[in-house]
Amino acid sequence: MATLMEKPILIVDDEEGARESLRMVFKGEHKILLAKDGQECLDLVRIERPALILLDIRLPGMDGIEVLQRIKKIRPETPVIVVSAIGSHKAVIDALKLGAVDFIAKPIDVIQVRDTARRALFQAECDQSLGTPAARGVPTVEEILEATYLNVIKTLCKILVKKDPYTRAHSQQVTHYALMIGRELGFSEEELLVMEQAALLHDIGKIGIPDHILRKPGPLTESEWEVMRQHPNIGQDILEHIQVLHLEQTMVRHHHERYDGQGYPDGLTGEEIPIYARILNVVDSFHAMVSDRPYRKALPLETAIQELQKNSGTQFDPEIVKVFLTALSKEGVYKIEERGEAA
Repeated sequence: MATLMEKPILIVDDEEGARESLRMVFKGEHKILLAKDGQECLDLVRIERPALILLDIRLPGMDGIEVLQRIKKIRPETPVIVVSAIGSHKAVIDALKLGAVDFIAKPIDVIQVRDTARRALFQAECDQSLGTPAARGVPTVEEILEATYLNVIKTLCKILVKKDPYTRAHSQQVTHYALMIGRELGFSEEELLVMEQAALLHDIGKIGIPDHILRKPGPLTESEWEVMRQHPNIGQDILEHIQVLHLEQTMVRHHHERYDGQGYPDGLTGEEIPIYARILNVVDSFHAMVSDRPYRKALPLETAIQELQKNSGTQFDPEIVKVFLTALSKEGVYKIEERGEAA
């Protein structure tokens, strides 16, 4: 196998600071090639035949997606890792569909960059020396692509947490509550897994919501709410190309539907709303009520439960509300018998 210095890495970014940061990651280990735009990149691809390309999606003139398409025509065997900042999730997914092998988010994490680059270089060398993945009894291209998509989702979740720190605790607690309901309803292990992943990802679409709206320290205006209501659609767009998450993407889209049909984005009614989404609607709303937000303090538990009961049959599926209160009672959070409710 070739030595590391015989495996040049091409770094393509229009920002000098970004190029230098990535160059320092590989200093002394690889020959480093630098390009500040698409044309310079393509010239180096033809002349230098890099072993790996780190390609920024946002480039002046010819953007990263077009550059990637041209790279694949010139050197289809060369692995390309796309690099992107917040807000480029669609471009990242487009790049993966075009053959990029992985994704790195800005600001870069040195360990992630090293590990991702090493995996890509190793896989490329194995492909060249041993033939196709199927012939070697290793994952297919489709399986590798699915795994790559899932890694992208994990990275996007990390980006979302940086945008809105409340999201991490919220998603974790919503997941806990949703699984409580799922177990109470007798969900299978497979159904609980779908429920868990849908709950963890339910707000992923907020990555596409501007910071000044997402983190506004006060009530939103109607026009701001119109933007905020787009996050279920954005979430579905992020997940739609990942076949293993085909159920979860539906839950992400519909977790703000209301039982009475007054929700969004599709105005579904009653059992038209998938049961996972009806569960998410209850637990998402409950945790939002009992959490401190920039514009208000958390509501007392008693008040939040009263709100669930008050809106049972309108905003919320009444059966899901009953099951949730039963589950809370079993955990010792809420005592149904003290309020005369049926268990």
